[in-house]
Amino acid sequence: MIDERLTHEELESLYLAMKSHFEVMAESASEAEVIECSQIVRALCELQERRTAMLAVAPQEVK
Repeated sequence: MIDERLTHEELESLYLAMKSHFEVMAESASEAEVIECSQIVRALCELQERRTAMLAVAPQEVK
C-alpha cells in the first residue's frame, strides 16, 4: 500500500523513479514482476492525479 501521507514532492519523486524502474524492468524482468511494477506505477499515478485535483480545490490542505 502506498502511504497517502507522502508530500506532493515525495509522491512526484517516487512516481518518476518507479516509472523509470518499470521501463528498465520491461526489458528483462519476468512477466509477474513487470505486472507488479506496472500496478505500482498506476497506483502512484492515480494518487498523483487525486493530489493534483485536491491542490486545485484546496491548496492549503495538501502538503
